[in-house]
Amino acid sequence: MKTSAKILSFIIVLVIAVTAAVFCPVKASAEPVEYLPGDVNGDGAVNVKDLIRLAQYIAKWDVELYSPELHLHDLTKYPAVEATCTEPGNIEYYQCSVCGGYFIYREDLTKASIEDTVIPAKGHAYSESWSYDTAYHWHGATCGHDLVADKAEHSLTDGVCSVCGFD
Repeated sequence: MKTSAKILSFIIVLVIAVTAAVFCPVKASAEPVEYLPGDVNGDGAVNVKDLIRLAQYIAKWDVELYSPELHLHDLTKYPAVEATCTEPGNIEYYQCSVCGGYFIYREDLTKASIEDTVIPAKGHAYSESWSYDTAYHWHGATCGHDLVADKAEHSLTDGVCSVCGFD
């Protein structure tokens, strides 16, 4: 094909593509689980960049179209695990044994990262009531661990601690 014919065909396709992009833009609302039809440059959206790439391809320019390796996901389900005070948990999620991708269900199966599935550790919980002995007062852990917080000596006024009420 002659150079002038290549340029003319490119310009015609580009005009059609830009017109379509202006009047019919399509964007991915979330990261796609599978290939998004029309996404010929692999950026996860169908837009004017795809139309330009397609026009270049049709005009026989030296460009390639994005074509991911499609597959059916072979999903393994991982159940939700509740976070503890020291260990993180996770929401229910799925992992594909073919591509290694992570997925969660919101309204439908949505691609995610492993970080999206993590529930942070809760941290230790302490009683709001004071515990005390003859010298100190503190808040004891209620999470099952033998820990104390806010331990301090009594602040006695007339024989009564003004912080915890020890007398």
